[in-house]
Amino acid sequence: MSNETDSLAIKLETIIQQSLAKGSEVHLTSLLNQLEVSMIMTALKENDGVVQESANQLGILRTTLTMKLRKYQINKSQFKGKRSPSSKHDLGEAA
Repeated sequence: MSNETDSLAIKLETIIQQSLAKGSEVHLTSLLNQLEVSMIMTALKENDGVVQESANQLGILRTTLTMKLRKYQINKSQFKGKRSPSSKHDLGEAA
């Protein structure tokens, strides 16, 4: 398994455990929505809220990501300046 696959598996397991801890049933649609939101938010954070770069990272069109931001009421501006220091995009950048 790659690191990305491991990370997704951990996120998925965490979402399932949180649902079970609340006594909720685990519904596939809800689970997929939560995973999608998590992945979108991670991509936005890693790309400083830049939608095009985040969409590229997720392997989807910019317009598709924009629709998903509206659907889940995610404000991209909250991710400006939040890029993680360990982000792959920071490697090799000039100081």
